[in-house]
Amino acid sequence: MDTQQFRYFLQLCVDKNYAAAAENLYITQQALRKSIKRLETETKCLLFYRSGDSLELTNAGICVKSHARNIIDELHRMDTALAQLSDSGTSQITIASSYGIYPLVASRVIIPFERIHPEVSIKIIELPDMGCEDAIKNGDAEVGFCIGPCNPQYFDVQELEARNLCALVNKSNPLSSRDYLTVQDLEGESIAIVNDGFKIHHNFLDYCKKEGVKPDIKLEGGDVVSVHNFARFGQNIAVSVDFLGKDLGFDGVALIPLLAPGLNWTVNSIVSKRGKHSDAAEALIKFTHDVFR
Repeated sequence: MDTQQFRYFLQLCVDKNYAAAAENLYITQQALRKSIKRLETETKCLLFYRSGDSLELTNAGICVKSHARNIIDELHRMDTALAQLSDSGTSQITIASSYGIYPLVASRVIIPFERIHPEVSIKIIELPDMGCEDAIKNGDAEVGFCIGPCNPQYFDVQELEARNLCALVNKSNPLSSRDYLTVQDLEGESIAIVNDGFKIHHNFLDYCKKEGVKPDIKLEGGDVVSVHNFARFGQNIAVSVDFLGKDLGFDGVALIPLLAPGLNWTVNSIVSKRGKHSDAAEALIKFTHDVFR
C-alpha cells in the first residue's frame, strides 16, 4: 500500500463515482479502478458497493477510510517537521483553493506574501469546494481558501469576502432585459448551475426551498465554463458569481444581478483544528486576515 492509493481511495469516497473522482484526480478511470482494485486485493476486502448510480462504502471501506485519513495526516506532519529541520532554511505550504477563488487571493495575498517571505515556497491545488475541505481534513493541504459555509467543528474559519450571485441570461429570453432577478423569476426557466461538489449548488437550492421555489435544473456542470456556456443556447439561464460572469462573459448573454438577500458566494480561509500548524502556515493565515480586515 502507498499514500497515492489512499488519496485515490479518499477521493472516490468523496465523489462516489469513478468518472468524477478520476476527473478531480486528473487521471484516467482505468488508472483509478486499477488502484482501487489493488487496494482491495491488498486489504483482502471489498471496499465499495453500488447503490443506484452511486458508490457506497462497505464496513471494511469505512474502516480503511478512517485509517487512511490518519496515515496521510501523520505523513503530512512528518513532511512538515522535516521541512522545518532542513538546512536549506526553506519551507513549503500547500494551499487548497476552491475553483474560482485563486484570482481573488493571488494578487492580494499569495504574491505579496511570497515577496515578504522568500524562504517560503507555496504550492496550490485547485479543487471543488468539498474537495478543498477534504484536502485540509486529510492533511493534503495545510491552508484552504474555500466557499462557505464551513463546519467549525473541523476548521478554524475566517470569512474573507462575500460576492453576489448573478444570472447569465440568453438575450432571446425576455428576462434578459431586467435590471435584476429574484429566484421567483427563475421558476419555470431552464437553469444551469455547478454540481453538488460546489457550495453554490447547495446554497442556491436551500435558498430556493426556503422561498418555496422549485428551480428546473437542466444542467449540473462540473466546471464554471460549461455552466456559462449553457446560457448561450436556447432561452437558457446560468446561475453564477458576479465576477466570474464578467470574466467569462459571452456575446448574446446578459449578466443580471440576482437579488437574494443572504445568498452569497462567501470566501473563507480555513485550517484544520487537528494538530499544530507550521510557522509558515501561521504566518500566511495572519497575513491573509490582515489583508481582508
